[in-house]
Amino acid sequence: AVKIDLSSHHIRFQNCEIKNARNQGVLINDASFVEFIRCSIHDNGLTDFTHGLYLNGADNLVDGCRIYSNGGWGVHAYGSTSTRNVIRNNMIYNNAKAGARGPGIGLYTGSGQKAYNNLIWGNQEGIAVGEGATNSKVHNNSIYKNARYGVLIDPLSSSAEVLNNIVFANAA
Repeated sequence: AVKIDLSSHHIRFQNCEIKNARNQGVLINDASFVEFIRCSIHDNGLTDFTHGLYLNGADNLVDGCRIYSNGGWGVHAYGSTSTRNVIRNNMIYNNAKAGARGPGIGLYTGSGQKAYNNLIWGNQEGIAVGEGATNSKVHNNSIYKNARYGVLIDPLSSSAEVLNNIVFANAA
């Protein structure tokens, strides 16, 4: 497992494999400008409260990664400092293996988070924009064969922008 904590900043993980953690594969807690480039993040977490990547911080980047077979969410962007994170060009699949909850990408709370150019399948939901999220951008993703929704927008989020996504063969 990787934990990046309390005001750490400007850290890059490139071409890494992060796997088999009992809890979060990656936990970012109030850190900023942390980058995950071309990483494989998989088989982490024993419950649906544990995720491949948990982002609570600002201006973080997840780019070109394979994120799969994690207990809960593939990528969970959540928390009071979770703003302007970018999740792009990833393959995110077969998460939520330990319970009934777990989108490929969850954008919660925070402002200005972006998910684009991702290929997402086999999760509970593809992308969820959750309660308290503002100004989230969901663009140019291909989202298919998720157990429930392709894209889920919580009514307590605001100003979400969902453009040019391909969403098909999801159960709901």
